[in-house]
Amino acid sequence: MSASADKAAARAALLRLALLDHARGDQPAAYRSVNALIAEKPHRIDARLAKTRMLLTDGRPHDAAIESPPG
Repeated sequence: MSASADKAAARAALLRLALLDHARGDQPAAYRSVNALIAEKPHRIDARLAKTRMLLTDGRPHDAAIESPPG
């Protein structure tokens, strides 16, 4: 699915895989994936919110506040 021709579906799949990596304890892989999604489309909020949640889960509230989208 992450190689789908439907770019939105592929992006959603990659984001879910990053969240699964994080949940199973592979934070480096999760952050690499989420950072790549943010770099690809910095204006999209989905990956930024996921990264914010991961940072909060990892006990990094200051970093989460910096990453969190305004609003």
